[in-house]
Amino acid sequence: MNIKQIVSLIQKIPEARALYTYKMTQEIFVPILVVTKSTQESIKQLEQLDLEAVIIVTTDDLTHWHDVYGINLLHMFLHSTLEWWEHLLEEVVLSKEHMRLHIEWMIRHMLIDLREYAVQGKMLWDLMPRLEIQSDRIWFACWFLLDADLDVLSDIIQTIQKEWWIDHQNVYNTIHHGTWWVGLFDIHESFIDLLKIIDWLEV
Repeated sequence: MNIKQIVSLIQKIPEARALYTYKMTQEIFVPILVVTKSTQESIKQLEQLDLEAVIIVTTDDLTHWHDVYGINLLHMFLHSTLEWWEHLLEEVVLSKEHMRLHIEWMIRHMLIDLREYAVQGKMLWDLMPRLEIQSDRIWFACWFLLDADLDVLSDIIQTIQKEWWIDHQNVYNTIHHGTWWVGLFDIHESFIDLLKIIDWLEV
């Protein structure tokens, strides 16, 4: 189903306020629907789209979740194209204090996952695209904390190294370019180094 067909159906949902195309990874594009509230009727209408994935966000989420969901909202804002109606993502107010706490939470969550995967004998390619999504969100959130005047991920990686002396270049090359220069343990240790900076960072 193309975007025009999706918009045509979305327009019939009274609660709908915005539709975005979200580039979650280099290969994965997911629609984001913003609604005033999520209803059973709207869910039934969305079922007609038969989409592999869709993100439903309410206007209340955008207003009140920025303190715990800011890292995700930032990534959505930076990687989404407005397809229909109001550009509500640009109205979200994000704070560095909340962003720092959320980065810390996400890194700690990733570290626990990586340890579990290692014990299970999982290979790095088994973890894609989840690991790509997690790491990208963390790196772009670091860009937000650094006030860097750029939004290209490879440049962000270099800025993190320059400002915080954390080298994630091989991790980035492995996750995004399939170089396989690092393994699970290397990624684990690289994000521990970043966590030490984030944990003590004053914003």
